[in-house]
Amino acid sequence: MKTLEKMPAGTYYVGDPCYVFDKEWDDVLASTGCLGLELENERHFEYKGRPIGACSTAHGDGTYNDQKMRSYPVDAGIIGAVSIDLIKEEKMLDAKRLGHIVEFKEPFEILYNQEDEGTISIGDIDIVTDPSPCCENCGREVGFFDRLCWECHEEEYEEEYEEEYEEEYEEA
Repeated sequence: MKTLEKMPAGTYYVGDPCYVFDKEWDDVLASTGCLGLELENERHFEYKGRPIGACSTAHGDGTYNDQKMRSYPVDAGIIGAVSIDLIKEEKMLDAKRLGHIVEFKEPFEILYNQEDEGTISIGDIDIVTDPSPCCENCGREVGFFDRLCWECHEEEYEEEYEEEYEEEYEEA
């Protein structure tokens, strides 16, 4: 298994690598130590002489967004970059539908930052895989099952109360 210090510049599929391989998927995993999951801090590999790399997501399968709100569906619990030279023509539609085709003009790294909401950075793309729940109105962090923070909840309650009071006053 050949590891790389960085991924070389080039055009890549960015997303869950399992979507762009068919029968080869098991061979990809065996040849790369499950894309580094069996190795400590190795994320960049060569498979059939072409670059491939990935990181585990914080919570496995799901759909995650990058800083431009592009979505990345995940079925194998990982997000990575696969040289488009490794993708067969019949899988290119899946690559475009289930990830993004990105040209990196300079060598780049695939990094995982647990402290920053489980962010996977692939070059200049940052994909948050452990998002904190946020208030629908202001974006403050809230409890897992809450949709509003306390302040916005109070404001919403006051507005509802004022509307009810005005209706009662008009009827009288």
